[in-house]
Amino acid sequence: IVTLDIGGTTAKACLIEGGFFETLDEYWIGGYEKGLPVQVPVIDIHEVGAGGGSIAAYADGRLTVGPQSAGAVPGPAAYGSGGEQPTITDALTYCGRIHPDCFLADISISPELARLAIDGLAKKVDLTNDRLALGILELGSASVAAAVRRQTLERGRDPGEFVMVISGGAGPALACEIAELVGVNRIILPPSPGHFSAIGMLQADLRFSQRVVFARALQGLSKKELQDRCEQMATEISDVISQDSRLAGSLSQEYFATLRYVGQDHTLRIPLDNFDVGAEDNYINAMKAKFFDAYLRRYAYLDEDSPVELMDLEVAVQRDLPKDINLALRQESGSYSEKTIQCLFDEATGYVKTRAMHRSLLEKDKPVAGAAIIYEAGSICVVHEGWTAELVDEGCVLISRKNNK
Repeated sequence: IVTLDIGGTTAKACLIEGGFFETLDEYWIGGYEKGLPVQVPVIDIHEVGAGGGSIAAYADGRLTVGPQSAGAVPGPAAYGSGGEQPTITDALTYCGRIHPDCFLADISISPELARLAIDGLAKKVDLTNDRLALGILELGSASVAAAVRRQTLERGRDPGEFVMVISGGAGPALACEIAELVGVNRIILPPSPGHFSAIGMLQADLRFSQRVVFARALQGLSKKELQDRCEQMATEISDVISQDSRLAGSLSQEYFATLRYVGQDHTLRIPLDNFDVGAEDNYINAMKAKFFDAYLRRYAYLDEDSPVELMDLEVAVQRDLPKDINLALRQESGSYSEKTIQCLFDEATGYVKTRAMHRSLLEKDKPVAGAAIIYEAGSICVVHEGWTAELVDEGCVLISRKNNK
């Protein structure tokens, strides 16, 4: 899967294959170009400055969307909290995709304030309001699509083979548009997408890792040498965990190796098999085969004759936390019935009748064809024409491009 979380200020994409995600050794606070580096292990998430609060502006003869954001204060103009510059949220509101009758929040949404913000910028760029609003959504989606391409195409992966898991307050509203740009055919909308990351953080397990530098040729290393070193690190981590009774519980270990061709700067991190799997003389060859496979996918090139070296070994010890967390989610009161609203998807066709329904109205084996709006507290999901939405297992919604299930 490729995950995509779009909040108010940023969009973040991550690739997960077989339950495995890449990690990096450093993180740049404020971005790679101007930020400050912090050398800690982090999940390899690519981030761009595009979210629901991203401001559309005109400067130096070009229209931009983000990275400046209206933030929570004053927020988008449609929120009525003093914002005057148009944002992605204002463009969605102007286009009818965020509708006052389908906006479940403690604040009201104002299409008129969104229109005034769009109108002010449209006059500066000499565009119609419709063209500008659609253009803001196109530019915002294109920026986010670049992050998804970075995690798929630039790693040698075909986006069409991946399922996009969408979350964040703004993610579901832009999901189909972004998927069309990158070639993704299936989208999973999890329950409570606007709160998905917060819920996930509450249910995350504890994970501790340790790394040792090898910087030695892979040829000549033995399985026993690697196993002994990994077991030593795992014991050291477990000893630290055992000193704190709050961290007591069942533990599991994972092993990783960072490999490269001799003389190269770039490395690849690969998961290792458990040491009780594989014969002694086959283990090192299996490591090399995994490296070759990862290298070929990433760079579309392979040299099986050049020597490979092991740069470091990493051991991660995970303590599983209880999953029976009682989340006091606010219950949405009242009964819901399907509505018909007017939405703008194309300047040529103008506003068209669009189905709008609360998520609770979706039923299994009864797909809803786009164009449609699926709303709930925390997010609005826009299902474009040519896509269908269907309730599936675990309360998720599968959004599929027609003829590409």
